Amino acid sequence: MQISIFLLLAHAQHGKAVDTIKADTVPVRTEVQTEKSPSDQVEGRIYPEGVKLHPALAHFAMAFPFFLALLEVMYLLKGRPPDLIEGTSVFITSAAVVSATLSGTYAHNLMYEIPISAEAENLLHTHENFGLLLAGVFSLLLLLRLVYAFLPNRTLRYAFLILLLVSLPLVLYQGFMGGKLVYDFGVGVR
Repeated sequence: MQISIFLLLAHAQHGKAVDTIKADTVPVRTEVQTEKSPSDQVEGRIYPEGVKLHPALAHFAMAFPFFLALLEVMYLLKGRPPDLIEGTSVFITSAAVVSATLSGTYAHNLMYEIPISAEAENLLHTHENFGLLLAGVFSLLLLLRLVYAFLPNRTLRYAFLILLLVSLPLVLYQGFMGGKLVYDFGVGVR
């Protein structure tokens, strides 16, 4: 004999969800939508698997620049010259930002045929352009660090630090736009 228990849960944004739990089966969740959200503008969107690569890489591209900025400030305050640890951190951070940009461009190309709202599309293009800008900025930071390795001078070090610190608000805004695309418009998740 199967015992069924029905739990009615209030779903914060999309209406109601009903969970069915049977004694000898795995729990099954069924969503019942009562109101439409911006992410539901196109029913039945199915994104290619390659789209899932971008979010994984984007989180590193968000975190590493802040770690690098803290490391640089710490080195500067302690009077410590850049070394292999700092150089490796610059390389990894630049690689993370460029990888996130490349994966975002790849994801955009994969889902080009999937219709989204005009507002989401405008935001997506702005997000993509900011990604390209940040990839250029972090490539320039890597170049400055490489030049500094062969021609160490105070001007290059301060130019590097200033450019890094100026890039941080851009990184934050880039993350904000990515979050808005996902959470407000459901781009890449349905």
